[in-house]
Amino acid sequence: MRETTSNKGVSTSNAVIAKNISKVFSGNYTYPLVESLFGRTIKGKNDFQALNDVSFIIRKGEAVGILGENGAGKSVLLKLLVGLIEKDVGMAYIHGKDISTRGDEIRSITGYMPQTIDLDDELTVLENLEIFGRLHKLSTSNSHNSALNWAEQLN
Repeated sequence: MRETTSNKGVSTSNAVIAKNISKVFSGNYTYPLVESLFGRTIKGKNDFQALNDVSFIIRKGEAVGILGENGAGKSVLLKLLVGLIEKDVGMAYIHGKDISTRGDEIRSITGYMPQTIDLDDELTVLENLEIFGRLHKLSTSNSHNSALNWAEQLN
């Protein structure tokens, strides 16, 4: 396989590169998409270290499993990689694209399907639907209208 690099010198022959990623949730954390759509902060309950200095490389064509007990940070890592939450420290690239600066592109080539539906109990049903619409590239207006349509159909 021919080795190529992005304009930042990151190998694009690797599917995922994560280096020294850490994430701490404080009692006052926010989800960037929630804050931008609804202008409010979701209050956490306690401070906790979800990820601490995580590094790995996944090469193109490799299949990888992430194992760990409940609360080990598996879901946090996946949400971070697909742009649902932000990392505090470290770097991560998917197909040579920096997850911190190219979130829309990352979301267009990745997906995240939790084992259980991951609705946020701090948001209304309508707000949860709007967020999923925005994650699927609907405009704010289309996301809102679609959420209203679904809410009406399911009522």
